[in-house]
Amino acid sequence: MFLGVLAVPAVAGAQYQPGTPGLVLVPSTVVVGGSVTATGFGCRPGQNVAITIDGATVATVVARPDSTGSFEATFTAPSTPGSYTVVATCGLTIVSSVLTVISQPTTVALASSGLPATGVGDGSLGLARAGLVLLVAGGLVVLAVRRRRSIA
Repeated sequence: MFLGVLAVPAVAGAQYQPGTPGLVLVPSTVVVGGSVTATGFGCRPGQNVAITIDGATVATVVARPDSTGSFEATFTAPSTPGSYTVVATCGLTIVSSVLTVISQPTTVALASSGLPATGVGDGSLGLARAGLVLLVAGGLVVLAVRRRRSIA
């Protein structure tokens, strides 16, 4: 039974759908053998979660004992470039997201132009990751508040 899909670009913000199970990969584009963190929600509290790529288990965790059934696991990206579907399964809940694996970037030496270096080395990637984590956390808080209100 397929219940939800949430695919997120590496830097763009995720569209969190309260009450809908989902899976977010940070980063969603990584170099071969790089580290990826899968954050998901929608499992029963304390339920085992298996994270797989092409049917091979890359991580197993237990959903947090909270009302969102959230989980988080870090795994190593495949060693071959390509597009992969990462699947998290907990009981009947199955969520997935796409992981893009690229080969190691090449470095080309250029003559010094006196311009300052910009890009990933300036810390912007770390800020983007922190923003994505905060976005997911905010969505989980909204979900928890809505569930409390519906119970009361």
